[in-house]
Amino acid sequence: MDPLGQEAMATVKVEYRAGLELDFGTRDATVPIEPGVTVLALAHSLKDKDGNTALIEGNIIRAGILVLINDCDIEIEDGVNTVVKAGDVVTFLSSIHGG
Repeated sequence: MDPLGQEAMATVKVEYRAGLELDFGTRDATVPIEPGVTVLALAHSLKDKDGNTALIEGNIIRAGILVLINDCDIEIEDGVNTVVKAGDVVTFLSSIHGG
């Protein structure tokens, strides 16, 4: 709780890497989350600089985008249903980029 006795808003750090930072206009963002939010719900809430949900295609993470939570691939956990917790670092990493 903060000094006024109010609940502090839970946040995660979101990192955009390997070209995604160009779509989102930043490499890092602090994002408020609700308790129990999943990776898929978080990705749905993130808009690129044109207001699009650039990470989502249909109801899945777009092909070619890897998602890490605290440097661990979400596929090791529950995939897009992995719950994101306050203080986590969520990295969206494009595996398709120029070189």
